[in-house]
Amino acid sequence: MLVKAFEVVCAACHDDQIKSKAAVKAGIGFVGIPRMDDRALAGNYSIGEWPEDADQPITPFLHLLLSGEPQLREAMDKLQGADLSNLPKTDLGKLKAAQTLAWGIKSLIFDLGAHGQDELIRRISLSAGRTLTDHEKEGLVAFLSAAESRAAFKVAFPNLQKEVLDYRNNARPAPTQLVPSPELPAPGPVKVSSPDNWVSQGGWYSPDASFTLYYHPRGHGDRFLSSWMNITVNPDQSADPLGAQALFKELSAPKAVGLCAKCHSVDDTPVKQVNWTGSRPNPVEHGFNRFSHSAHLSLLDERGCFTCHSLSETGGKGKEAYASAFESGKRDPSKFQSNFRTIDKANCASCHQAKLVSDDCLLCHNYHIGRLKSVVPHAKIVSVSQSGGN
Repeated sequence: MLVKAFEVVCAACHDDQIKSKAAVKAGIGFVGIPRMDDRALAGNYSIGEWPEDADQPITPFLHLLLSGEPQLREAMDKLQGADLSNLPKTDLGKLKAAQTLAWGIKSLIFDLGAHGQDELIRRISLSAGRTLTDHEKEGLVAFLSAAESRAAFKVAFPNLQKEVLDYRNNARPAPTQLVPSPELPAPGPVKVSSPDNWVSQGGWYSPDASFTLYYHPRGHGDRFLSSWMNITVNPDQSADPLGAQALFKELSAPKAVGLCAKCHSVDDTPVKQVNWTGSRPNPVEHGFNRFSHSAHLSLLDERGCFTCHSLSETGGKGKEAYASAFESGKRDPSKFQSNFRTIDKANCASCHQAKLVSDDCLLCHNYHIGRLKSVVPHAKIVSVSQSGGN
């Protein structure tokens, strides 16, 4: 069955859902700053300036951007399940790992602000374990500018450049010091839109005192979401399979920002991929039966499709749920079971019989079945000189 375009049959109801206009949070966290244990991370394990009010989780995006570097990947593995805001002072291995992670986050933010999209692409390539195509690069960075990245974390790390360069060049971590958040301006006479609405048509933003860079999808066909899902759908190819798996799980969750997986299925076999376009009939595949809906639309009554179709029962003992192929962990749409019952031949024969409507065999059945390609006849081209023309 050919499916019409999203704008024609889906947008009226689903466009606002995809843009998350009714959601509590319309954006998706890209890079955020976690709370760190400033009392434990001191002395030999100091982390320099750190925002006092930071309290964001390590987002799957941040995890993947850091995982391209082996020492950061090892540090995150050691900290698996640990509370970064309350580290055991006697576990020196975790303290060193937390320090490495903290400086890794600060280095990432510094590099994004200094080198922009080139640095982001470099980090993604390392975590993906391969060179990205130009098409992939455009979708993955989604026009993120260095200025936007610097502005998002300027308050959190006021002396970031000096601290990071000293740490890199001299192996000298600055003493741990909490940076208090500035007071937010008092509400003025003009009501200001919420941060999520600043970019209601899509883009990057960072609410005041959030210490997080967010991305708001622009709507159906958002290249950022589809590109990140494509690059993480097969985690085995990533430098950090668990990190890639976690990111894909977040993006494909039933209530994820963008709701991509609400309509787009994911294949595990024969290859892992997201089905971004509807299935198309194979032009060389000729089945035994053929049917034209357009010739029968005039027969519909107030029941619409149910004039001819009836639905199978779903669920229950001994019944096959029609959408069971799409349940969690069963990503194999090829085993999809329609909830339309097969139409009995007698139903067709009530009209298609002698003296009523044509009942020729070839009206409903193809003569040649199987895989048959059309053959274009080739004629020998004769030049003008050979044909005796002038």
